[in-house]
Amino acid sequence: MDIERFLPPLENRPDLIYTLPETYFPRETNYVVEMLDRHIEDGKGDLIAYYFQKADGSTEKITYLQVYQNANRVGNMFRSLGVKKGDRVLISLLEGPDLIYAMLGAIKIGAICVPFSPLCRTKEIIYFIQDTLPKVLIVHPEMEPELREIDRTLLSDVKVMVFPDVEGYDGFSKYAENTATLIPESTLKDDIAVIFYTSGTTGNPKGCTHTHGELLAAGVLHTKHWLKFVQGDVILCPGAAVHAFGYGMKVTFPLLGGAGCVLYEKFTPENIYKAVHNYRVTHMIFVAPVLYNIFIENKLEGYDLSSIRMLAGLIGSESVCNQLKEVFGTYPQNPIGMAPMAHNFTVTGCGEPPCSLGKMMPGYEGYVVSTDKDEIFDKDGKIKELAPGEIGRLVVRGPTGITYWNKSEQAAQDVRFGWNILDDAISRDDKGFLHWHSRTDDIIKTNGHNVAPKEVEGTLIEHPAVEKCAVIGIPDDRRGALIMAFIRLKAGVEPSEELVKELQDFTKQKIAPFKYPRRIEFTDNLEQDQLGKVSYKKLRARATQ
Repeated sequence: MDIERFLPPLENRPDLIYTLPETYFPRETNYVVEMLDRHIEDGKGDLIAYYFQKADGSTEKITYLQVYQNANRVGNMFRSLGVKKGDRVLISLLEGPDLIYAMLGAIKIGAICVPFSPLCRTKEIIYFIQDTLPKVLIVHPEMEPELREIDRTLLSDVKVMVFPDVEGYDGFSKYAENTATLIPESTLKDDIAVIFYTSGTTGNPKGCTHTHGELLAAGVLHTKHWLKFVQGDVILCPGAAVHAFGYGMKVTFPLLGGAGCVLYEKFTPENIYKAVHNYRVTHMIFVAPVLYNIFIENKLEGYDLSSIRMLAGLIGSESVCNQLKEVFGTYPQNPIGMAPMAHNFTVTGCGEPPCSLGKMMPGYEGYVVSTDKDEIFDKDGKIKELAPGEIGRLVVRGPTGITYWNKSEQAAQDVRFGWNILDDAISRDDKGFLHWHSRTDDIIKTNGHNVAPKEVEGTLIEHPAVEKCAVIGIPDDRRGALIMAFIRLKAGVEPSEELVKELQDFTKQKIAPFKYPRRIEFTDNLEQDQLGKVSYKKLRARATQ
């Protein structure tokens, strides 16, 4: 199948630049071989790759050799199912080693891995299937009710597998019956390896493609210039490996850098403390709400946290930074990245002030420009940089970039003259350090998830009591932002606490539960701008008065 038809025109694709030799890889490059297989060739197969902390309290230690062999087994199974280079494999499993094996096995044989959250509902799964036209779909048994609601004709050409195995479906565990030796696909560094979905302002998630070369370049830059792993290091990150953030921290960076990584079946504050204490975690890469919840709100005593050398999370509150410094003796680092760019493009630990984003990561270049996308470049395509202290948006380029799957119109907005145009409001101080202020669009960042207001609005409007609605994010110390809905009810419908709960439950049933509005205000006044459109800016101001 011709992959090009799913990609934007060349003029709306990023210019990938390789200013550092470590980011350049040969034309024929396979990401998994370069990242994982070389450790086996170097005789390091006995090193621990993963500490899998199970819900019953036991721990399974998984070596690099086991990851290598099981990824090969999965690759062989996919090939036996007819999966070929460029075919898409949709994967939605809970955290654990089998998720890692599934993703790496698909990529190693040249397929395109498309991971997504097991919390997704039928509507979202259907969208992913229609958008990617997969050859294989692998899901967790808890998603079986969602599968039953999907039209069988949509799945007629899709091999559906379930793990752990359940009666009535092919079991993914059959991969273990395959041989542990595999001839990898001869892939090119510019071949797509993975598609990460992220929320967009249109409501439908955007598929963000990344190639074998991009994943490796991001991995090399992170491990060399930021994480700086040495043998025996262990990383812990609560981000789900089905998302770009968690994938980098749990797959690319530790495996490329030869480090260990903690996986867990059940995420609780106590389990995090136990993991740090028992496995001597050296790197904790979290999101701000989780750090706050675990180490400030639910601080536990009696655990040795002295092994931690690096603490990081996108933290906008100087108060939270100071409180975490009291716990760990050092300020948390604060680099920024995004799924469309594969991962971070700034680097910290370079003497930046608290809560700063640091500076551009080596290998990347970036400028603060106008928030008006039509004012970023002059007529010749040259960047019009803002003065220090002025708030604008970032344009960046490097060895990774924004290439959307099946979203050419969005690509025309986000990639111009080869530069990636980002949606965070940023300023640069007179010493060159970057500072984050807000999102330039209306995406809500809540508890480590990006939520598109229009997606929640589109769900609420399906309820028979709702005439019109608007969804915003309001500041929240625990979650970063809290989802709030302003709802105008239909004539004859009376507001009540019972209706609030009904609307919340309705949303949870239709889309991923973390997207439901935790606060609902019934109102006849949905603030409007001069064009008669809902003014999210006015609603946010009203909600925070």
